[in-house]
Amino acid sequence: MHKLREIVAYLVAILAMATGLIAVVTAKGATSEVTASWVQAFGSIAAIVVVTLPVLLQKSIEKREARQATLSTVRRAFGTMDAVAKRYLDPEYGISEWWVPQWDILEAALAQCPVYQCGSPEAVADFLDFRELFRRADAINTADDAGTENPSLRSFIVTIMSNASMSVDRINKALS
Repeated sequence: MHKLREIVAYLVAILAMATGLIAVVTAKGATSEVTASWVQAFGSIAAIVVVTLPVLLQKSIEKREARQATLSTVRRAFGTMDAVAKRYLDPEYGISEWWVPQWDILEAALAQCPVYQCGSPEAVADFLDFRELFRRADAINTADDAGTENPSLRSFIVTIMSNASMSVDRINKALS
């Protein structure tokens, strides 16, 4: 919506300049042929702008939708990571095995997300960090000793989830 307002403002400014220039040319005593040529020139420019406006708006909409898809994928992947971590840390957590086949699907979806849609270099770095954390978290997903006391794996889980949470927060701010 912000882009639409910006484009409309540019269009209004161009039309205002064209009207002002035509008024000046007419006031200086230009012939009707000269005035007509100026009107035609600015009409052509306005037509070009009007024709390109839908293309620009469509690109803006596609970019926003791609950013939202990336954000949705990250949120879903983090939710799955969180459920797996909770299941490992607390076997009484009560989660079923529904998430197991999703892990590979989410990992593939994260790999397919267009990194350039993240915007700033910091957001790109956060997204890549999150993608790597998700890949590393597969160790939690495949751990055979869920619920057992394995201090190094528990520490790994807490670290991964803390870093992933911070990355998701920053990605959320960048893409929202």
